[in-house]
Amino acid sequence: MNDIRSLGLQFRGAPVTLMSDGVEALLRDCGADLEATLRAASDVDLSGCIVQSAVGAGMVWAERFGCTFEQGRHEGGAWSVFLPRER
Repeated sequence: MNDIRSLGLQFRGAPVTLMSDGVEALLRDCGADLEATLRAASDVDLSGCIVQSAVGAGMVWAERFGCTFEQGRHEGGAWSVFLPRER
């Protein structure tokens, strides 16, 4: 995993802090952008803490770790981006 905090990327109100080498390679190979990939993401389950987005023939997942659900919304935590097989 690569620390990408320096990019200052936010998704659904929380920072995106980690990205796997596999995602980095997929984005590079497809000429895709992480920010656009996350904007196109859809929920994997009802928790709202795991999302997926298609990139070329592959799939990228992002998961929000360390969050709590309070007053109808998620608080805290940070997003990590990885390939489903890396989970």
